[in-house]
Amino acid sequence: MKTKVLLIEDDPIQASATKAILDKLGYQTLWEKEDISAIKAVKTEEPDIILLDVVLPGMGGYEICRWLKSEESTRRIPLIMLTVSKELSDKIFGLNIGADNYLPKPYDELELNARICALLRTKALQDELRVKNAQFEELLRKVNQMAMTDALTEPYNRRRFHEVRASEYERSMRFATPFTL
Repeated sequence: MKTKVLLIEDDPIQASATKAILDKLGYQTLWEKEDISAIKAVKTEEPDIILLDVVLPGMGGYEICRWLKSEESTRRIPLIMLTVSKELSDKIFGLNIGADNYLPKPYDELELNARICALLRTKALQDELRVKNAQFEELLRKVNQMAMTDALTEPYNRRRFHEVRASEYERSMRFATPFTL
C-alpha cells in the first residue's frame, strides 16, 4: 500500500510541481487548496503525512497546524511546513506550534523525500512503541490480577486481604472511625 501524503497548497503551479515530485517518488498524493477542505481531508482520508503551506487563504498554515496538533485524532500525523520564507524566526515559530519539520521553498526532491522518510520512520517506531506499551499494560494488569486471586477458585487471596486491611486501617485512623475485621 502506498504512503498517503496530503498536500495543502493554494498555489496550483507549486501544488502541481510538488504533486509530480511525490507521484514520481511513489507516494499517493492528495491535494487540498483551502483550510476547511484540508481539515476535512485529514479527518476522512487519514493521511500518513501532511505537507502544509504556511501562506494559505482563510486560517493559514500556522493555524491549521495548531488545530491539527491540538486534536487527539490528528496530532500523531507527521507534518512538514512548506514556505518561501527563509527566516529563522518563522521556522522556530512553525516548529514551536507543532510542525514536525520545516522546509523552505524551492526544495530539492531528494531532501523532501528524505524528510518524509525520516518522519515516517519515527512515526512507525512511535506507533510500535504505543502498541508495545498497551500490551505491557495488559500483561501487567493480568499479573496483578494473578497475584491477588486464587488461581483455582478466583476469590481474593491472602496478599489482597493484607493490602485491603492495611489501607482500611489507615483510613479508619485518618477519619477516626471504627475498624473491624
